[in-house]
Amino acid sequence: MEGRRHNTRSRELLIAFLVGLPLVLLAQWGMIAGGQTPIRDGVLFGPDAHMRVERVERLIATGRWYDPVSPRSNAPDGETLHWTRPLDVLLILAAAPARLFTDWHHALLIASAWLPPVLHLVALGLLIWAAAPIAGRALWTIGPLMVTQFNTNAPFISGNADHHSLQLLSLAATIGCLVRLMQAPERRDVAIGAGVIAGVTLWISFEGMVPLAVSYAALGGLWLCRGYPAALAANRRFAWAVAITATIALAIERPPHDWLAAEYDRLSMVQWVPLVLAALFWLPAGGGTLRARLLFVAIAAAVGLVALRLLDPVLFAGPLAGIDPRIRPIWFDAVRC
Repeated sequence: MEGRRHNTRSRELLIAFLVGLPLVLLAQWGMIAGGQTPIRDGVLFGPDAHMRVERVERLIATGRWYDPVSPRSNAPDGETLHWTRPLDVLLILAAAPARLFTDWHHALLIASAWLPPVLHLVALGLLIWAAAPIAGRALWTIGPLMVTQFNTNAPFISGNADHHSLQLLSLAATIGCLVRLMQAPERRDVAIGAGVIAGVTLWISFEGMVPLAVSYAALGGLWLCRGYPAALAANRRFAWAVAITATIALAIERPPHDWLAAEYDRLSMVQWVPLVLAALFWLPAGGGTLRARLLFVAIAAAVGLVALRLLDPVLFAGPLAGIDPRIRPIWFDAVRC
């Protein structure tokens, strides 16, 4: 019976992917044929993609892993970018086959053309996997729903060598893990896997704080409302997996003398401190009545906020904390929603 159920589920997943596959390919063709990307002219999608390729070329040429400065922007002083290395490494791996018959510059351009559409297909597979436990017979609708969300197609357009595609992939994977943990919080592998994904997402970009906050709220709410011992264990595994992954990422991304740096827009101690406090939050947590759990959350939250204010004051300064005040009237004051 179990084997038959597994075969049925595998068939449903395959059918859903085969339904979505031509739609994704059609969307990719439409974005290219419609001129949304100039990739047919050998031009990448926007300045960020070109700056990313230039950044990767510089890494290959110099080997300076820890150098975040782009000398070709804001010359002659250069510009310190908030980008991190995961996408750089992925682009190098994707360009390696083309490097066998051309130089790195053209190999990276080729990789920038084909990698985003491939990641689009990966996103389709991840979304189908994420929805599988709850979609039932409607699983086949995931593909049509995905490609009609036009704003989410743009990060996967050919020539768009940008980290937002990786963020959408990690978001889909996070949703899939949360769905499974809501149904079976005792699954150690899913809780740890979700934490690792969340930690890597935060490494890719500080924007990963949004799905991370949703994950904390969902898992914490499960424990708070139901008090399941398994939910408590899931929260502990998830929070510690996030903290440990972020610690490893911080050690890889920054040189040792820069581990204590405080930067709001790139993985640093500003993000690391609350992640560790969140993991420590779950050590003394227990079961008890709903009133006891609410009291614990209130006390722990108050202590945590005070600790954050003392240890991590930059976190409360807002996302524009590190912006030169002279930039505000030039740029931000001219931006209208």
